[in-house]
Amino acid sequence: MKKIFVALTALGVLLLASCGKKIDSSTWIDNYADAQKVAQKSGKNMLVYFSALDYNPMSKAVYENVLSKDDFTKKYSNEFVLTHLDFSESLYIEAEADENASKSEKAAAAALKAKLDGNFKIVQYYDVREPIALLLLSKDGYFIKEFDLSEQLTLQDFDDYFVSSEAEITKFNEIVASAQKGSKEEKMQAIDTLFEITNPDRNYAICPFAEEYIKLDTENTSGKLFDYLQVIAFKNAVDHLISEDIKGAAEEFAKVAENNAIKPEEKQAAYISAAYYLVSSGYTDYSLMKDYFERAYTAAPESEISASILSSINQLEKLIAGFAEGADGFEGASANSVAGE
Repeated sequence: MKKIFVALTALGVLLLASCGKKIDSSTWIDNYADAQKVAQKSGKNMLVYFSALDYNPMSKAVYENVLSKDDFTKKYSNEFVLTHLDFSESLYIEAEADENASKSEKAAAAALKAKLDGNFKIVQYYDVREPIALLLLSKDGYFIKEFDLSEQLTLQDFDDYFVSSEAEITKFNEIVASAQKGSKEEKMQAIDTLFEITNPDRNYAICPFAEEYIKLDTENTSGKLFDYLQVIAFKNAVDHLISEDIKGAAEEFAKVAENNAIKPEEKQAAYISAAYYLVSSGYTDYSLMKDYFERAYTAAPESEISASILSSINQLEKLIAGFAEGADGFEGASANSVAGE
């Protein structure tokens, strides 16, 4: 899927165009924002299909052979909010208006681009890595499960899928309800369970529960505060990365270390997470990496990994000095050596 840059002007066009618009939920909705509005109003779970119809044969086959058929949409639009997010190359071409296009054509292209931008955020939020996926989400967008897909699937296969998933769906929604209501202890237990059963790569939408857990356990009596602070850091880092702010993404992990209720070793781990986020992203501010590693060492100098941290600091100092001197031996060097890559 191609990279998308958010265009605020296009987003404004889309918002204006959608004001007062009636959403047809009897078939597939092609805009995630619209689909979630319908889900929250109706209380239905969401069935979200990600595709690239014009360049991924399997996504086209599954859609044309089963999902787009009246038998499917008539039956399952009553149970789910059917949401189809297509990322075909032809849509991106259509979203780029010719300079000689009319005002109405340019407005239509801008609205399409804004919709594609908004839909692509959902790809990032749910860590969809292939041009075909079918996710079952709650009415609030919480990830429940992903279905296995193949070109040979029939309507009966989907019927079997959904029947076999009924208990799982009911249980999930019960856990969510418990996390929203009940005593402090009941909420914390339900939130723990919710994060245990949710794929870590798909927990973006349930991050508000992590925030609630942090409020309920400010003194870290559960010993799990660090885990939930890291969840929030990851969620905020994703938001930064969408706007290509790598430095801001790394800083979210460093902020975790500011919480005085977590252990020194956990503060150290937070700073290391920030440093390695920069390393893995190909960021070239080696002084900032070094600063994070130094703060990591200071947080828990007697930890089992303190020697490794000092080694990383030493490697970065050499790297920085080498670039400052313009040494030939550092041409092509990178911070990956710090991570032992």
